[in-house]
Amino acid sequence: MSVSTAKVKLTSVIRDLRVRWDQATDHWNDSASAAFEKEVITPFEIEVRSSIKAMETMSEVMISLRKDCADDHH
Repeated sequence: MSVSTAKVKLTSVIRDLRVRWDQATDHWNDSASAAFEKEVITPFEIEVRSSIKAMETMSEVMISLRKDCADDHH
């Protein structure tokens, strides 16, 4: 799987998680759900977004490396 493909999948997963969590809180909106969001959902979203940013950086580095390697062969 390419970095770009993984990034797209993670972006989709985190978007789906947020939509489903928002739907869940329509029916489960108490102190336990607030604690779950604070302790599980929000940290997970932060980690996934951080991973997506890292993937973007890795993709840029890989593109640059490919270009540099191609330039070295000419």
